[in-house]
Amino acid sequence: MSCIGEYIETLRQSKGYSQRKLGYLSGISNATINRIENGISNPDPSTLSKLSFTLGVSYEELLKLAGYLSTGKFIASNMRLIKEKCGMTYDELSKDIKKVTGKDITPQILKTLENGEAENITPAQVDIIAKYKGINEATEKPMFFSGDFSRI
Repeated sequence: MSCIGEYIETLRQSKGYSQRKLGYLSGISNATINRIENGISNPDPSTLSKLSFTLGVSYEELLKLAGYLSTGKFIASNMRLIKEKCGMTYDELSKDIKKVTGKDITPQILKTLENGEAENITPAQVDIIAKYKGINEATEKPMFFSGDFSRI
C-alpha cells in the first residue's frame, strides 16, 4: 500500500465513508479509489483535487504525499533542469509543451513554477507538465517531480 493510499483510506474511514460513498461524493469511481488505497495506481492531480475537497484536506497536502510536490513547494530545480536540458527559453518551452500535449502553459506559469510557487498552479497545469515529460497514471513514482531526469 502506498503512503497516499494509506492516507486516503484513513481519511475515508475517519469520515465513516465506504469506498462507494467516497466515490459518489467525489465523482471518482470506487474502483479507482480501491486501486489508490491498495497502491495499485498513483492518483493524478485532478483526482487529488476532487478527493481533497470531499475529504476536507488541502490539495497541496495530497500533492506532497503523492510525490508531486516536495516540502510544500514545487521542486524549482526540476523546472530549471528541464529548461536547461531542452536548451529553450520559457517562451520556446511553452510552445513546445503546446506542440507535444496540445495544451497551453504560459511562460509566466513556467517561471512561477521555477520560483517554487505551487500554490497558484491548478491540477490541470500539473497534468500538462507531467504529460509533457511522459508521466501518466501508470507511473508509480512521477518521474518529473521525484527528480529522476533520466528520461528527459
